[in-house]
Amino acid sequence: MNALKDAPDARTSLVDSIRQFDRYLTTREVMNLLQLGRNTICGWCASGRLPALRTPNGYRFDPIALAVWLDSRMLNGKVAK
Repeated sequence: MNALKDAPDARTSLVDSIRQFDRYLTTREVMNLLQLGRNTICGWCASGRLPALRTPNGYRFDPIALAVWLDSRMLNGKVAK
C-alpha cells in the first residue's frame, strides 16, 4: 500500500483517540502515544513548542489542545520533529 495514502488514516486515528480522553494526560502517556522520549517531550514543553501545563510534578496535557497540535504537525503518520 502507498504510505502517503495510509498516513491520513493513521493521523486521524491517533488524533481521534487522543480527543477521547476526558482528563489531562501525563508525560508518560504522551511519550507512549507519540513514541517520543521524555527529554524530547519535556524540551518541547519548556520551549513552548508543545502545549502543556506545568505542575509541581511535571507536565500535564489537555487532550484537545494536544490533538489540535498533533493534527497540524503529523507527516506520513509520524510527528514532524
